[in-house]
Amino acid sequence: MAKRFSPSIALAAVLALGACAPAPIVYPPAPNMGSTTPSAGTSASPGTKASNQSATPEAPRACLAEAEALSAEEQVGQLLMVGVPTSDLDSTTADVLRSTKAGSVVLLGSSKVNRSDAASLAARVGALSTADIPVLVAADQEGGEVQRLQGQGFTRIPDAVAQGQMNETAFHSQSETWADELARAGVRFNLAPVADVVPDDLAASNAPVGQLKRQYGSDPERVADSVVTFVQSMEKANVASSLKHFPGLGKVKQNTDSGE
Repeated sequence: MAKRFSPSIALAAVLALGACAPAPIVYPPAPNMGSTTPSAGTSASPGTKASNQSATPEAPRACLAEAEALSAEEQVGQLLMVGVPTSDLDSTTADVLRSTKAGSVVLLGSSKVNRSDAASLAARVGALSTADIPVLVAADQEGGEVQRLQGQGFTRIPDAVAQGQMNETAFHSQSETWADELARAGVRFNLAPVADVVPDDLAASNAPVGQLKRQYGSDPERVADSVVTFVQSMEKANVASSLKHFPGLGKVKQNTDSGE
């Protein structure tokens, strides 16, 4: 018998990425980049990280209790993710965030914005929260053709094919750097990595993944290893991950993102 979907469980899962996740890390300003505006409610001594909260068995129950304490409007808002340009937060989008009580945003459009300005943008978005819950800021930071934040303070990330060819030690080290940069910018959800496997003979014709080199490779086990490394590196910096896209997508030719 099929299991019934529980909105409360779904909402608790969303909250686990925001309110019930460890508090954002606060860093001292990076050299020659100006000061970074920290999220409300966080603090750290100069030159130190704010200590991370440890996950406990009580965390899921605490998340559920926090979700149930929200109004119905706020609960619905926590399920919404609103697009915000990486370059700036315009007044129209700000009004939408306030009116919908949206719980998360995704930074759209590749930009040369530096890390300090990205952190300021994340702080401005966070200040619009109408519930007593931080707004979760997300971005597509795969590497290669798909890297939204590219300015000073963000490493230019190689495409996934190149990532998949790195040795494990190098990939761990570099992906931890990318995760740390996101955390410093206030981005706590990376909409990456792509977990699709694209056969070598289809890479050139696979429009959504292979042609853009978004796949780690053609061997399922090696792809799985790369996915695990990337996710663990993000997790170490308290940045959530999203495995994309769907089973079988590595064999299609039509670009399913654009419908072409």
